[in-house]
Amino acid sequence: MTKKVNKKVKPSADASVEIKTPYPKEEKKKVSTATKKDVDFVGEELVKLSNRINELELTVNDMDIKVKQVSNRMGL
Repeated sequence: MTKKVNKKVKPSADASVEIKTPYPKEEKKKVSTATKKDVDFVGEELVKLSNRINELELTVNDMDIKVKQVSNRMGL
């Protein structure tokens, strides 16, 4: 086990030194130019894109199933 040692430090003559640090400069915030109308438009387009991706995924899945059926019939 380690032994705890307490040291008493005498205040020195330099104890009254005060260090000042400047505050960071405030950065200008970018003003959002997007309006609610723009956000709604983008949201609607993303929903349409999501629906189209789902349709394509289902179509590819159906084609895969049909190719497997045909390859099984051919004995491949």
